[in-house]
Amino acid sequence: YTDYGVLSSLKSNKHGMEKEKRFRYANDFTDAVSGKMKEKYMVGIPIEQIELSGGKVVNASKTEYKDTLNMILPKCTMKFNSATPKTLADYAGAYVQDIWFGKYTSRGRLLGYIRNNLPVSFLWAYNHLYPVARIEGKTYEAVERFSQTSIRQLPANTNVASIVAILNTVRNGLANDNALVTTYLYSPLVGVTETIGPNTQKVSFEYDGFNRLVRVKDHNSKVVEEYDYNYKH
Repeated sequence: YTDYGVLSSLKSNKHGMEKEKRFRYANDFTDAVSGKMKEKYMVGIPIEQIELSGGKVVNASKTEYKDTLNMILPKCTMKFNSATPKTLADYAGAYVQDIWFGKYTSRGRLLGYIRNNLPVSFLWAYNHLYPVARIEGKTYEAVERFSQTSIRQLPANTNVASIVAILNTVRNGLANDNALVTTYLYSPLVGVTETIGPNTQKVSFEYDGFNRLVRVKDHNSKVVEEYDYNYKH
């Protein structure tokens, strides 16, 4: 363990082959962002994991962070890409980018990422609390063009009618593009009340007075799931 009480390594020996998994944190790096993480006491977040077999690196992953919006947020993830084991001296050269994280809202909510050249973007609402849209195949910047002002103000929006209107604008604007749009509505602090998938079919969720899910209905308002709650004394 480290001085901060977080796991630094795990070792095992199987069939005479020593295996080890190492964990590296902000205190193990000297770059400016890691310095900021230390200032903010973000010292228990694993930045890098390294797997060794027989003293050679056989797998590894790393998350790079950025200092933005007065927060430390993920910038990208890296993965180990080598058909042969590497030494601890040269394994870093085998890293390739896995996920690139784009913009965030002012509250640190992720607005989009790209993985395997496929962009996925998110829209948030209800005072930054809930994601109201997931769009596969378009960057956030591309989605934003449909209604820039409304979409930029959407994270703070709590008016359901207004949220629905913006989501409909986005869905209709992407109707002829190769994008998969899923939208969500919520009852804040209760749960999701409606989803509309890429096939435009709606699923509704109903709750009882104790905020427990009691019924799920499909696009034809047919009950497809129902829950009863009984107390046992």
